[in-house]
Amino acid sequence: MPRLKLLLLLAFAHLAVDTIALVVQPLWPDLRSGLKLSDAQFQAAFILWSLANSLLQLPIGYWAERHQARWLIWAGPAVAAACVGGVGVVDSFWGLCLLLAAGGAGIAAFHPEAAAVVASCAPNNRSRALSIFSIGGYLGQAIGPFYAGKLTAASGLPAVAWTAVWGWMALVVVGLGLRHAPTQVAHAETAAIPLGQLLSGKKKVVALLVALGVLRVTPVLGVPLALAFAIKETGGANDDVGSAQSLFMAAIGAGSIACAAFANRSNERRAFCSLPLAAAASLAVCPSATSVLLLACVALSGFALGATLPLLVSCGQEILPQGQRVASGLTMGVTWGLASPLAAGTIELFDRLHQPADAFYVFAAVAAASSALCLGLPEREASGDN
Repeated sequence: MPRLKLLLLLAFAHLAVDTIALVVQPLWPDLRSGLKLSDAQFQAAFILWSLANSLLQLPIGYWAERHQARWLIWAGPAVAAACVGGVGVVDSFWGLCLLLAAGGAGIAAFHPEAAAVVASCAPNNRSRALSIFSIGGYLGQAIGPFYAGKLTAASGLPAVAWTAVWGWMALVVVGLGLRHAPTQVAHAETAAIPLGQLLSGKKKVVALLVALGVLRVTPVLGVPLALAFAIKETGGANDDVGSAQSLFMAAIGAGSIACAAFANRSNERRAFCSLPLAAAASLAVCPSATSVLLLACVALSGFALGATLPLLVSCGQEILPQGQRVASGLTMGVTWGLASPLAAGTIELFDRLHQPADAFYVFAAVAAASSALCLGLPEREASGDN
């Protein structure tokens, strides 16, 4: 299969996976009331889902380095589709936790293997390939909540079971396509490189990359929450919140498209370091902005951050060329898992202070700090990707 066709197939798979993952997003209030969850149970379920689909990417990615695991690209999401489809009919807290844990693991299984194969489609321009792959994910993130909200509003929570039907159909297409795709990414032998050896001499730079990634992702996760609380505080309605959040996510997707179109080895390091400063400046204006200016600043910050996220994954793979799935698990999983409580904690703090809009100042500072940490990254080799 030509590399472009394989890349487009994986972008389609990413669209399906992230649509499935975001189906849960608008269902939390209904799940809480329908299952009569206590505050502690609700928080436990939410955290379990967030951590399962993010932090598990690292150990799964490390395991995939030792084995031929191309099947994870379709099998993991197939499990996730079944589990997400089941949350609408589950009747107990423990049943919900089981579905969320298994579904999150299925989603986590997809990303490291898929990202490694994507990078192999353009070994001399990984950032562009990862940007195209990311576009599918951002489209899925935009579709998932809209689809789930409309479906359940019309037919009730049990209608979420249809997610398993169309999800399996989409993944059958992916699985059949992968059967004809060559194995392009080398795996380690059965006696794989131990994680300690893989990180030997690189622990400091990997830790720096993870810290940078956490700071980079925190505003991506936190801005939609800040918008919700800030707009509600000023008397806005749910559709105002939804429109602003959709604009931010669309801008992230547009940034990823721009990265695919314009990023290359001569300019991507500069973009990776400088664009978060533009995002920080835009976010710092948000607390005092009028509604129109707020939307403009939200769009600009989303675009700037979105353009750097594929570069984060590419940077990780360059630092760990013998552990691309581990690198993807770190930059696409661990960073997001660690950033989640930071974003949520920031929002909770300022909401308790009855100044939710001031959370934008924190996210601006965090974005600027992620730019500063770029100074500690090693220079890229001029010879090309490994």
